[in-house]
Amino acid sequence: MSELRRFGGAQDAPAPVTYELASWGVRAWAYLIDLLVLLGLCIVVAAGAVIAEGDTEQARRLAQTLGLAVATPLWLAYAPLLLMRRGERNGQTLGKQAMRIRVVRENGEPVTLGNGALREIIGRQLLVAFTYGLYAVVDYAWPWWDKPRQCLHDKVAQTRVVLLTPLSADAVASFTTGVDAHAPDQPVAQDQPTSGRSTPLPPPPAPPVDDAPVRDGWLPPTSGR
Repeated sequence: MSELRRFGGAQDAPAPVTYELASWGVRAWAYLIDLLVLLGLCIVVAAGAVIAEGDTEQARRLAQTLGLAVATPLWLAYAPLLLMRRGERNGQTLGKQAMRIRVVRENGEPVTLGNGALREIIGRQLLVAFTYGLYAVVDYAWPWWDKPRQCLHDKVAQTRVVLLTPLSADAVASFTTGVDAHAPDQPVAQDQPTSGRSTPLPPPPAPPVDDAPVRDGWLPPTSGR
């Protein structure tokens, strides 16, 4: 536990909270839900303009104008404004909330409006626009081979996406000794007497050093996709 206390502060601090990295599939479903929410809002605005002005060419042009005027700022501000919410909803869009995942910063601090804008607008939307969509393909595929399962926009903002429910105490205990919490149980070696002396067990492997602490705890290892 000495390694964990290094990130927890005082020696009598509560045990760190350890979260599991979200898989690519769960993140994809969350993003799809967010897209459907944004699309639905834009359709409501356009339909309202048509209903108000009647089924005329002028009404259709007004609907298109309002659609663009509303869709662009809504598309840019949707995720940062939701991610900055306080309390248990911090780091969650509606899609992430539905899939029970959240964005966390690698330094353990809450997601702010500036951090959310860096992640979503600069790290994602602007680069997608500048590369005519090519960046989006690389960005969304990056977690397939990345150990911390980060998209490129996560690396820009130094964030990770984790499951909402922390790991169990047993999983945390096995992880803090450097053992994969999701690996099958291994038989415990017993001391065997040899010439009247017991053979000491080898020391457990050290915790991984390439995973940054999140919310004063370690991220679990990713042994598979």
